[in-house]
Amino acid sequence: MSWYWLILLIVVFLVLLGLVSAIAIQLRQELESRNSEHLRLRTLWNQFPGIVTEIRPDGTIIGIGESAAPYLNGRVPEGNNVCDYLAGEAKTAFTSALARALETREPQMYEVIAPDGNGNPCSFTNRLLPVLADQRVTSLLILSLDRTEMHKVEAELTLQKTAAEGASAAKSRFLASMSHEIRNPLNSVAGMVTLLGATSLEPRQRQYLNTLQQAADHLLGIVNDVL
Repeated sequence: MSWYWLILLIVVFLVLLGLVSAIAIQLRQELESRNSEHLRLRTLWNQFPGIVTEIRPDGTIIGIGESAAPYLNGRVPEGNNVCDYLAGEAKTAFTSALARALETREPQMYEVIAPDGNGNPCSFTNRLLPVLADQRVTSLLILSLDRTEMHKVEAELTLQKTAAEGASAAKSRFLASMSHEIRNPLNSVAGMVTLLGATSLEPRQRQYLNTLQQAADHLLGIVNDVL
């Protein structure tokens, strides 16, 4: 009878050992799968032409892509709250977008101006993406694009456009002034020469008048071409 229980215990032990081994293998495979998935996600993060930040629903930073290094100046943001790096309108824009994302579970767009690692202001266009599991927001991804240089170019283009419009307006004023100050008197001279030609003149006077008429017409043509 003792052999029976001993064999039974051995069988039960082997079954339990097999179950434990199967569970251990399954756990190891799941862990490897998660690590592989995490590695793939990290690779995608680092290839994104901007900064990828993962946060908890309360704004705590879980992880951040390597492209954020130039903006951090050696700081480690994991464990801190996004609001710790924002102030004023930027903080309000983020908290409002976060609240909308948690309520609607839909992506949100917002813009912020935040300092880089050296304290210089940078303009970011951000997209906040909720990550769902069982219809619950487990985390959120912030996709940030640095638009600082683009905004500088846009500002420079605006200045150039304003300068060009000012130059065009000055040109228009100049042409209007020249038209009034030069063309009108020339037209008056030409008109008086025509009226004078209708009177009785000596042949030499008529010759002088024709020369004056030709000179006036030629000068008026030059002015018209210039204006």
